[in-house]
Amino acid sequence: MELRIVERKNKEIDAAGDFLRENHSLLCETTSQTLLLVSNWRSAHEAAMKRIMVALKRHAKSSEWDAIISGRTKRLRSIAAKLVREPSMKLSRMQDIVGCRAVMDSVERAELFAESIRGDLAKKLRSEGEIKEKNYIDIPKADGYRSIHLVVRYKASSSVEVKAHNVEIQIRSLLQHRWATALETVDLFTGQTLKNGGGETRWRRFFALSSSIFAHQEDRPLIPGLPTSLSDLTKEMKDLAGELQVVKSLQSWSRVMRDVLKGPRRRDLKGVYCYLVELDVDKSSTQVRRYGPESLKIAHENYLASELENESHPHRSTVLVKAYSVREVREAFPGYYGDTKDFLRSLQLIS
Repeated sequence: MELRIVERKNKEIDAAGDFLRENHSLLCETTSQTLLLVSNWRSAHEAAMKRIMVALKRHAKSSEWDAIISGRTKRLRSIAAKLVREPSMKLSRMQDIVGCRAVMDSVERAELFAESIRGDLAKKLRSEGEIKEKNYIDIPKADGYRSIHLVVRYKASSSVEVKAHNVEIQIRSLLQHRWATALETVDLFTGQTLKNGGGETRWRRFFALSSSIFAHQEDRPLIPGLPTSLSDLTKEMKDLAGELQVVKSLQSWSRVMRDVLKGPRRRDLKGVYCYLVELDVDKSSTQVRRYGPESLKIAHENYLASELENESHPHRSTVLVKAYSVREVREAFPGYYGDTKDFLRSLQLIS
């Protein structure tokens, strides 16, 4: 299938989303044109995301913020799953088709960075409407997820043919990031759906407890419905960690993935814009393909083809990531490389 990045009417996009919701087996031959349309529409968000990333990067540098900033496009599987979970959602209104992420070394710096975006950078980050915000640090989710989400609507060109698109900005602390990537790693290696509210009960409880322990460390609101005492949280977390063999599992997965992405160093990265990362857990292998700005169309074609192939392989995963260096890809997306040692250390499960 040939991929052409074109703008589509919301009516067409919503119809494609409804079809995905009702026919969420992405290998179905009859959905091929629908998938191509959705992939085209997803690609149309790229320019807005790139501009937002550049603005965030420059703002962080000029203000001497020590932030790791990266971007990603939402996987087709994740788009379909969200449409199924939220039956009233229109695909054209989905706010996190593309996203930028800023990881700060502390929760205080994460909150200050969010405040500086609201004030100093707000006008540059939006071309339509106001910035929408959900603060999952002040009001954490029941599953333990904590981060600040800002959604901006950005028009990447003055051309009347180019529409404004939603771009989600996630701002989180390093501890919050370790939690999120450890959860994603467990999902990836066990085939669970913890990230989307599913998965095995004991794993869900383990991650909620872990998040509350981190909230104690950061002096922020705890996860609702859990013990409030740090000692009670720690005891239950460690009991579950033993039952689930958390340390053994995460360390094993880390060993499998620790040698991946020994790719080019910074001096060889001139012109590189995105990376297609394909992880096959069964084969214990990761393939990373690099694309320059002139190869963006090919990158999206390969991304779509890989996602379709992955549907019959639950332990395969593909992500198209944008970052300014291999170091930032490693640090911003450690879940794809089994890098969970810092998470275990933060819980004092290993020394």
